This record gives sequence, structure tokens and C-alpha cells, in this order.
Amino acid sequence: MVVIEQETTEAFVENHFGDRYLFSINREAFNRVGSATLYKTWFGDSLFEEDTLNILVGTDSGLLPKYIFEKGIPSGSRYLFIELPEVDSVLKKELDWNAYPESLSCVELDHLFFEPLLTTLQQYQFLNRIVLRKSLAAEDAYLPEYATLFGMVHQALEHFAWQVNGSLGNEAFIRKQLENVAENRMPATYLMGIFPGKTAIILAGGPSLDDIFPWLLANRDKVVVLAVSRVCRRLIEVGLEPDLVFSIDPHEVSFDVSKDLLRFQEKTLFVNLYHVVSSLLGQWRGRSVYVGPRFPWESPLNVDTLPAPGPTVTNLALSTAVEMGFSQIVLAGLDLCFSKEGFTHARGSNERQAGPQLHEVRSQVETNGGWMAETDSAFAEAIEQIGYQAGSARDRGVTLINPAAGAAKIPNVTHIPVEKIDMPVQEQSIYDTLQAHLPQETSASRIKYYRTVLDELAQANASLRQIKKLASEALVANAGLFGRNGLDADFRYKTKMDGIEKKLNEKYSAFVPLVKKYGIRHFIKISRVDSAKEWSDNEIEKTGQVYYEAYRDSAASLLALVENAQERVRTRLEEEKPHPDFKQLIKQWQKDGQPGRVLVWKERSVVTSTELPPEIRQQVACLEKEFAIQLDNRETAHMARSRRYANLSGVTNKALFLFKNKEKERLRNLAEALSMHPDPVAKKYLLLVQGYLSELNCDDPLALEHYLSLVSEENAYLLEDVLRRIASLSLTTNHADNALMALEYLSSISAVYMPQLAELQRLMGMHRQSLDTYANYLEKAPGDVVTMLKLGQFYSELGIVEGCRLMYRSVLEVDPDNKVAMKLLEKVKD
Repeated sequence: MVVIEQETTEAFVENHFGDRYLFSINREAFNRVGSATLYKTWFGDSLFEEDTLNILVGTDSGLLPKYIFEKGIPSGSRYLFIELPEVDSVLKKELDWNAYPESLSCVELDHLFFEPLLTTLQQYQFLNRIVLRKSLAAEDAYLPEYATLFGMVHQALEHFAWQVNGSLGNEAFIRKQLENVAENRMPATYLMGIFPGKTAIILAGGPSLDDIFPWLLANRDKVVVLAVSRVCRRLIEVGLEPDLVFSIDPHEVSFDVSKDLLRFQEKTLFVNLYHVVSSLLGQWRGRSVYVGPRFPWESPLNVDTLPAPGPTVTNLALSTAVEMGFSQIVLAGLDLCFSKEGFTHARGSNERQAGPQLHEVRSQVETNGGWMAETDSAFAEAIEQIGYQAGSARDRGVTLINPAAGAAKIPNVTHIPVEKIDMPVQEQSIYDTLQAHLPQETSASRIKYYRTVLDELAQANASLRQIKKLASEALVANAGLFGRNGLDADFRYKTKMDGIEKKLNEKYSAFVPLVKKYGIRHFIKISRVDSAKEWSDNEIEKTGQVYYEAYRDSAASLLALVENAQERVRTRLEEEKPHPDFKQLIKQWQKDGQPGRVLVWKERSVVTSTELPPEIRQQVACLEKEFAIQLDNRETAHMARSRRYANLSGVTNKALFLFKNKEKERLRNLAEALSMHPDPVAKKYLLLVQGYLSELNCDDPLALEHYLSLVSEENAYLLEDVLRRIASLSLTTNHADNALMALEYLSSISAVYMPQLAELQRLMGMHRQSLDTYANYLEKAPGDVVTMLKLGQFYSELGIVEGCRLMYRSVLEVDPDNKVAMKLLEKVKD
């Protein structure tokens, strides 16, 4: 019986460049130019940069660590390999990690974030010097498990980077905080306890959101609707106006997914985290309340607000709902897993329009309905976080309900169908209740607030200017201490530097922590990954220079943000005037990329459009048109990213993985998802998956029908997988001619299939062709002991004694202790 599937227990083969590798992993990759030459072209010099942690998925049968070791490990750099366990067990016979230094090592994925590696990872991440790379084995993914492994490593490192970056204090948060200071006027504490004993529903963006709308629309008068901003487009489509909308993300991509929020205003309250993307908050025409500190430094204007748990907008919405006094909170669209069809988001979203995400094999979680669903690392973490919040809410007497059967089970959240949810009717309109608890805002109250903010910003401006000045003086002193820049070396400069440091930490203590936090990535440059190395005078001087340059540059950057904030607040004051300077207003609105700000001004102004000069009327009309285009544009950066995530490039590897593991249910889900995918190529992948399913259902003729329909040059990206299955099925069903055709084609793709072809030719009586195929293969894989033994036995069957001797002696040249070869050679001695 010919075995089509390749196992990693095969023998190592050697090409004429001296590279030893496993064919099933690397195939023909090194046969033309050799591994060293190919690596030099593939990786270039980037693989050997100093002070870098390179994490590499796959070892290329051990050739890649050998190449790095022979080239030499750069100062401060490390190489960490993550290999498939089944491959690593074979490599242990060929690859001795103990022969390499500690800076070149291999680890299992599960142990990547354990000490002492965790500390190492943190050091390199602080410096933003972690690089994830694919070996050629992972790039080609002849073993589909490599694609899965790379995806898992990539997700784990992204999550790790997010955690570390969060601990550093992201510059974007501080930047948006200062951009939003004019709009963060009213703290969300006014919402505390205003809906005691009532029911709220939080609308998140998961696939099950669409299922809740019929029930919600029918019970609209009984429930307060809290929505995350990304679902606003869908809410408009179904005709549902939310009572509160939440948004937190500081990045511009958030505007792309949330901008339909700006189509609401009159009866919707915007609840934003202090660092929300400014293009949303600055163009919002309705009432808003904020959560978090107004300023990134200690200030009496940083009044108490509601808790701001992260990392997602749903965390904020849930926390706020609990603080508002609701006794029952329904979670809709909070799936935290993929739908059976591979969708991550509800209709109306860019992600849904782009198509399902099918290209990775992901971990699974149990759903409320009892089946397993795929999830990713971000969703998995959210399950834990929401579960913790739900537990705290339960302790305060709040019941949390998720009615979606397809949503992930969350600790402390009850699964109840919507028809069984009991809710009291709201006695007062939700809008009236909100307005009754929010202080009235007038032009006078805004002007008072703006002037107070300007006073605070002026103090910050003065302090940051002095910090910048002191840092510049310290740089001169640091150079003088070591006699640089034309100065005589003088230890008195050390005294001056100490004085500057004392002044920074005492007189400007309110702003020094902010300067260090904002410029943390620059301050971290003084840390070293090779801390055991003794410091030279030159390195000490350089460290001092980097330190005070970080002080100076960070203070300068913050100063620019403060000055921009001052300019923006002065423009807000101008907006309040009966006859403002429109040149100033329009300049600021355009600078901020907020043409919709003109509508905010129109809502508040006592001047009507008809009273404006013709030139200003025209400019106002242009801004309104620009804003309309901004809202209507769907071909955004986020849409492009969603399409990338919905690509089909990894579907073959995922399908093969599920097939090998006999996961029929997940294969059926994959087939359904492919049938719904907008890319026409998905229909080709669907035929492959249907073939796999037919095999698992023991319907070989139907499977063969699916596979044969894909045998075409235009389906080259599927051809190898298809031919492998055709060969295997044809042998099972005694269609040797089909198997022969498939193996001949496969052998033209890669030599790895030649032994199977030769064996089939032998069984079919094609002896001469079989011998030629064996010979061709052994030219390419001269160290394949198993094949040499098989060929020796074939020679024996044919009575070609000299051929037997040649093969058995060749085996012993490669493996002198091979007892099988010794025994067989003994039988054919002269």
C-alpha cells in the first residue's frame, strides 16, 4: 500500500551543497542555491541587527539556527525559535541546542511568556526591538501546522505588545486627551444612580446583534439602549435611536467605524473616554459626558468621574450601566467568538461586508447554546474581563443576561432567551430622565469653562518651557563633564547636573512624571539588554546624552500639544461670539480635519445662515459638503484592513488541518462560510472542503468527483492538495491509473512524492519506470536510508544482486550501525 501523507519521522536528506533537511518540511527550497545563499537573499542584513530579539517560527530542519550561529550573533541580540513539537522531536537527533549559546535557543509556545524569558521579552518590547519572522518552512507551510503555529505566535505577541505598550502610556492617549480638553466639560458622574431598578441593554458589534432587533423594537419603551459607537450604522438601518452611545478609541481608524454616531444628536447622549478620537467628539452636536481625567497632569480640574475599565468600549459601557443603577442589563451582540460562518461582526459593519475570516485555525470556546465556536486572543481575554466585571455587578445586585445562543459563555452572565426577560415599563421618557440629571449648558457656562482651561494650559506651557530649558542646560553640562564639544573636562559640571535634576524633581514635580511618561520610549533607550557588560566612559556619556535629549524632546513635544490645545480653546471661545472671526474658525476646523464642526457652531449660534456674508456662506456650504462626503465614504483604511483579514490565503492549510483531525463540524462550518464569501475564488476552496467532508463521511466517489473538478492549471494554488487526495482515494478504490496520474504530476511538483510513485509503478509491474524513479529520487535525496532499503529489496525481487549490494552498502555509508542493511547485505554476499 502506498502511503501518500508524509510524516516528519522520515530520514534527513542531503543536497549537493551539504544541506541536510526533511523533505516534507522544506522540499526543494535549498536545491538550487543552497541554504546559506538563499537565507542571505531572503533575510538580508536585517536578521543581524544589534539589540534585537528575533522570534522565528520553524528552524528549517535545523538549517536556520546553524546559519545564524555560523554568521555570528550581533551584540545585544537574541534568536528564539519556536518549532512544531512533532518536528522538534525529530530534530533532536540532528540538532543539539546545547552546542549553541544561550542567545540562540528554542522554546515551546506555551513556555514563551514564562520566566526568565518573560523578563527578556519585556526588555526588548520596551525598546520596540522584537521582530517576528517566518522560517522558509513557515513561509511555504508544506506542513499546514506551521501556518497555524505562526498565527498563534503572532496573536500571542500582539497581545503581549498591547499589554506592554499599555503599561508604558501610549502617546496617542495623551495627545487626544489634550485635543479633547475643550469638549470634556461635563463628567459622567451626573449619570450615577439615575435608573434604579430599570433594565438596560448594551448593543455590541458581534454577529448575534441582528437577532435582538425584533424583540428590542417591540419593547423599546421598557429598556434603556446603550450602544457602542461602531454599531451606529446598523442602528440607522433598522431605525433604532440609542439613548447613550459609547466610544473610547484614540486612533483615527475608530472614526472610520464609528462616524455614523454623528448622524444622531437630539435624543442621544455621547459617553466618551477622555482620549476618544477627536474627530468624533469635536464634530458631535448633541450632549456629551466624559470619563477619566481632563488633563494628563495633576490638576484641580481633574474632577472625579465614573470608573474607566478597559480595554474595550464594552467594558466602559457595562461599568457605566452598573453605576447608573440598572438592576438588569442585557448584553446583545457581545459574542466574543466567531459565528459558525466565520463572521466576527454584525451586518452593517466593514468586517461583515468584507466577508468571514477563515484563514486561521483558532482556539475554541463553549457557547451558550452548547456548541464550540472559534475565538481569538482578544476575544478570549475579553471573556475573562467581562466575567470579572459581571461578578462585581452581581455582588451589587445587578443581573447580567446574554440571550444569544451563539455567544461565548461568560462567567457570572446568565443565558436567558429574550421572551423570558421580564422588564418594568419606564414611567418617564428616557430622554427626559437624562436631561433632568444633566446640568443645563449655556454659552456663558462654556465660556467660563474655556477660560478656566486656558489658565491651566498657560501654567503647563510655562512649566514645560522651563523643563525643556533645563534639559538643554544639562546636555551642555553632560558634554562638559567628559570634555566634549570643545569644552574642557571638569567635574564641576557634575554638580551642575545634580542641581538641574533636583530642580526638575522639586519645582516641576507636577510635570516631570508626564514628560517621562510621554517620552518613555526615548527614556527606555538608556536601558540595556546586555546589562552585565561593563560600561565605558563613552557609554556613560552617551547614556546621559540620551537621557537629557529624551527630557528635552519629550517636553518640546508636549509643549507643542499644549500650544495646539490653547489655540483650539481660543477658537472655541471665538465660536461663542455673536460675530466671530470666521477666518480663524475655518482655519482651526480644517487643521483638525473636522469640517462637521461648522454644524456644531450653527446649532449654537444666534446668527442664521442668511445673515452671513456671501463669501462666508459659501465656505460654510463647502464645509458641510465636505462633512457629508466624510460620513458617506465607505472606502476607508478600516475597510481595506477588513478585506485583508477576510483573505482566503490560509484556507487550504486550515481545511487540511481540520480534515486530518477529523473535525467534521468545523469543516461543515467552513464550507458554509465559503459558500457565503464574496470572493468568487471561495467556490474553488468550497469544492476542496466538500471533498474532505465526503471522505470523512465515507463517500469516496463523491469526494473524488469534487477533487477531479479542481484538476486544472488555473487552480494551481489547490492542485497539490487535490492531487494528494486523488492519489490516496484512487488507491483505496482500486483506480490505479488515476493514482498513477496524480503521483506523476505530484512528482513533477516535488521530489518528495517520487518514492510513492516508484512504489506504485512497482506494484503495477512498471519495473523499469520504477527503477528510474527511484534513481532520480536518490540523486536528490542521497541520504534517505528507508528508500535505499526499499530499492535494495526491489533489486532483490528482480534478481539484480549487484544492485542490492550497492544499495545496502550505501545505507551503511550513511548509517554504519544499520542492522537491517547489515543483515540484508550478508544475504547477498559473493
